[in-house]
Amino acid sequence: MTAKQKIAMALGYKGMTYTQLAANLNTSVPQITQKIGRGKLTLEDWERIAEAMGAKANMVLSFDDGHS
Repeated sequence: MTAKQKIAMALGYKGMTYTQLAANLNTSVPQITQKIGRGKLTLEDWERIAEAMGAKANMVLSFDDGHS
């Protein structure tokens, strides 16, 4: 799943639009959609987007032996 798909699903869950997300991030819709569309979000970007949606970003690396 792409970053764009994950964010679209999260926005749908929250009942938010890209306009509301952009406003919460103090940016414009074209700027945020371009950044998301390029698929080059940093961990900080994910954290800011999650916070703007009232969520938390959790990045986990899980290995076959159960370590994460």
